[in-house]
Amino acid sequence: MQNISDILLKKYACSEKCFLHSLGTSLINYLIYTRGNRPDYDMWAEQGNIGWSYNDVLPYFLKSEDIRVTELFDKPNHRRGGLLPVEHLRHKTKLGSAFLEAGKEMGKILSSNRELNWNL
Repeated sequence: MQNISDILLKKYACSEKCFLHSLGTSLINYLIYTRGNRPDYDMWAEQGNIGWSYNDVLPYFLKSEDIRVTELFDKPNHRRGGLLPVEHLRHKTKLGSAFLEAGKEMGKILSSNRELNWNL
């Protein structure tokens, strides 16, 4: 199954700039799937938002996820069969590499976990 980015890149052959503007904010985030920060969820629950702890919302993340990274198939924090495909990046750009390199220069910690899947 092709995703929208593959279809648009092939059909319109537009540059990265054109592509960024054609899809709006979802592409600003590089279509990255993230669950957020566990301590944030737990803080919201502690502030009285019942049902918003990380352990409360995790089943919903798992239900929606269709993990397509083979080495994560048997991990307890990932599931297959949901409506949201989760996979490694298909298109790596010079801009993305520059962004990650800038983060490293600023002292930001990048995950050494293979899930980052971006070789600098």
